[in-house]
Amino acid sequence: MNHGRSFLLSVAMVLYLSANASGTSISATVSSTHCKLDEVLTLRVQVKNPTQASAPTPPATKIFAIRLMGRPSHSQETRIINGRVSQSESYVYSYEVRPLRQGRFKIPSFTLKDGGKTYRTKPILVNIGKSAPRKSRPLSCEVLTQRDTAFIGEPVALTLEAWVQKFRQRETGTLSAQTMWGLFDQNASTFGVFADAALNVPTVREARRRDNQGLLQEYYVYAWNITVYPKTPGPLDFGEIVIAWQYPVKLRRSLLRLHHEKSPRQLRISPKLPTLEIKPIPLADRPADYNGAIGTFTISTSAKPTQAPVGDPITLTMTIRSDQPLDGLRPPKLDQVEALTGDFEISGESLAGELYQGRKVFSQTIRALREDVTAIPSIPMSFFNPETERYETTWSKSIPVKITPAERLALANGESVTMTPSVLTPLVETTDGLRANFADIDQMLADESGGFGTGSIILLGIMPTLYVVTWFITRRSVRFREDVALRRRRQAHGNAKKRLRQAEKLGQPDQIYGLVLSYVADRCNVPAAGLTRSDAMDLLTDRNAPDDLRTALDSFLESLELSQYAGGAAMSRNETVGRARNFIDELERCDLK
Repeated sequence: MNHGRSFLLSVAMVLYLSANASGTSISATVSSTHCKLDEVLTLRVQVKNPTQASAPTPPATKIFAIRLMGRPSHSQETRIINGRVSQSESYVYSYEVRPLRQGRFKIPSFTLKDGGKTYRTKPILVNIGKSAPRKSRPLSCEVLTQRDTAFIGEPVALTLEAWVQKFRQRETGTLSAQTMWGLFDQNASTFGVFADAALNVPTVREARRRDNQGLLQEYYVYAWNITVYPKTPGPLDFGEIVIAWQYPVKLRRSLLRLHHEKSPRQLRISPKLPTLEIKPIPLADRPADYNGAIGTFTISTSAKPTQAPVGDPITLTMTIRSDQPLDGLRPPKLDQVEALTGDFEISGESLAGELYQGRKVFSQTIRALREDVTAIPSIPMSFFNPETERYETTWSKSIPVKITPAERLALANGESVTMTPSVLTPLVETTDGLRANFADIDQMLADESGGFGTGSIILLGIMPTLYVVTWFITRRSVRFREDVALRRRRQAHGNAKKRLRQAEKLGQPDQIYGLVLSYVADRCNVPAAGLTRSDAMDLLTDRNAPDDLRTALDSFLESLELSQYAGGAAMSRNETVGRARNFIDELERCDLK
């Protein structure tokens, strides 16, 4: 038994002491030495016994586009020959090599620096043939659109189509659309503006077209559809789009599935792109309530309830219809509707909107300011019509409402106490007087007179103080409710900060422009509807705002205006919100009455 253990320990020591890895080496092989311009080669570089695992460096060349594909494969091997033990390990790195020119070229050497030495692969000679005409290729693709011009922010429908020729052979027959889709190379494809759409399985249809020789060929057409909203003027940037397919050469069928009997053609194709020019939206004659809508729209409104006391919430529902995509449509700028803000207080909540078929619905809480309000006014919906290249406005119908006097007493802390009249029970007449309510007459007639205690004296002293405090709070609350200017000034800062937080959270920096102008209007007690950047600067000048603050704010608003409507360079969301918050805080410290 001891001899057996000694033998095992000896073998283990021999394996440990005599394990000697072979020297480091590097070699390269290519999937084929012939390909066409619309195909790619797979080049594998094997690194044996490196001191550390690191990918070889591809050569710098203008003949080939070379890209590392995924992680390397790793293997280890132990050999015992004539009592000598040797160990080795290797890493295999795969690269995609896409030729850029036709001809006979060498793929230059890959290099590896390891252990203070440099190792190189041998160059590989390949023949690059001319790609087939577009209509004769087994794979082709194109981006389609129905237009050649659009405006910034206007929804544009795009379709990416990949035409894959049906593959058929005698042994397997014609491959189905699903089987051909299984040969799509997702990892080697890039989709540019179609990146989000590419996460879903495309639609597919069958089609025929003649190739360059006039022969009718059958195809599967895979399509991805998106709607984009251009943000900058000039030619639309589609991004890098490359469709990759492993098109079969020869297949064989096993019991469970098809196999490639010969290596498939690694096809790579970039789509034929349309010419789509993006134009900036004009700033001239832009309505104050314009919210960036482009196309043609209609608006209708409803309210619930239509009868409410002063200050009670009323839900105003706005339904906008259009034959354009409504995903990116922003809510109407109610704070710019003077007829509405004069009679109603608008909550500062952010409107997300809900999409239905052909319409988008926004709900907003409003509160009547006075009991003489008789209707919710017509709500405008301004839009830029790309066909006429002019701004147009459509209006909803006004909604009759009945506003009653407030039934609640508003306190300074925002709470309310409901003032409900007391209900008195009827009196019961009796001839016995008070004695009818007592069984013990002697106890009722007993003398229980006494003096004021300490508690009673304190209570009597507190009552006048409570009366004065209540009178002051009530007076202040009534003044705050009736003085619209005072209420607007005091609530301006809080409302602006709340809307800034919402804009930052929802990623809506384009609303900052109107938010800052609304804050200036509230502080100066002027109508927000129709207030322009120039008007705001005049108001701040009349109220002696610091010159440097006015200049900086004017420059900030101008940059927002250009980025939103004229395609200027846009600031980041954090920068936009942060600068707006600083300006509002500085204006709050100014006396703008």
